[in-house]
Amino acid sequence: MSTGLKALEQQIEKAEKSMLRAKEVYEAEIEKLAKLLEQRDRIRRGLDGGRVTLDQWTYNWNGEAVWDYGSVTMDCIYQAKMTFGKGDSVVRGPEVQKLEMEKPGFSEEDVIIALQDSLRDKLDQEFDDYCTEDDYYQPVVEDFEAEEYAREWAEERNIKLIGFEGEGAGRGFEPKQRRWR
Repeated sequence: MSTGLKALEQQIEKAEKSMLRAKEVYEAEIEKLAKLLEQRDRIRRGLDGGRVTLDQWTYNWNGEAVWDYGSVTMDCIYQAKMTFGKGDSVVRGPEVQKLEMEKPGFSEEDVIIALQDSLRDKLDQEFDDYCTEDDYYQPVVEDFEAEEYAREWAEERNIKLIGFEGEGAGRGFEPKQRRWR
């Protein structure tokens, strides 16, 4: 082998080693960047464990259902005012997870609206089930356990139910024929 060819092959080998080191450095930097971007996104979405604090908020719920005995109906009405506060750690639940995935940079107001919608859906469903459960005996609307349902819902999301005021009533117990006039 000629001296010139040998020198050229050494230069090629040196360049290949240099490229291999550069590739390793590049891949390491890409990995670091990916971790930093993920950390930034987690903080923006509230996954950092402290962005969503929800110190205290109030929700007013009005439940309505109709018990139907066939020829007689009764309106079931329940009104409640609930106050919630933060639990011992970050707020969690499907509502917050949905916001994290669909709306990066969401605000605490967005979280409260999502939580209120979820609580309303839960209480509406439970109240409707309670009022229409028995076809033969009218429900005792005053006994609806809205506070227990709200407390259970809140605990699942690491929120505390601080205050609850509520009352229910059955109204308009009358034959259907008179209602339709």
